Amino acid sequence: MVPLRNRAALGKIAMNMAELRCLQGKSATMAYCFTLGGNGKAFSRGMLPWELYEDAATGSAAGSLGAYLVKHGKLVPGHTLSILQGVEMGRPSYLEVEVSQSGRRLIPRVSGAAVKVFEGTIRV
Repeated sequence: MVPLRNRAALGKIAMNMAELRCLQGKSATMAYCFTLGGNGKAFSRGMLPWELYEDAATGSAAGSLGAYLVKHGKLVPGHTLSILQGVEMGRPSYLEVEVSQSGRRLIPRVSGAAVKVFEGTIRV
């Protein structure tokens, strides 16, 4: 999770693959950059250190962001977080996250809409 001060900062991100790989090390898979808007809204970019460079909609990271925000007191469990991702790459995607809490355990549920990039079938 990479919190940024404002939405304008998201648009200023310029990918440097070598630096991102170095920063992340061997265990991280992406830098999920985000900023909060008002009323349960967030804006994000999922920066990937491989060929795609950026993901237009990252459900697993959106769920993790919801849990992160609950853990840090920025989102109340049971409230919905609306995330807009993919705008800067021309593929806006809308994700919603609701995080429930059971004891200390946080359980995110993600839903939303994205732009279909490709479709395929695998036959075995």
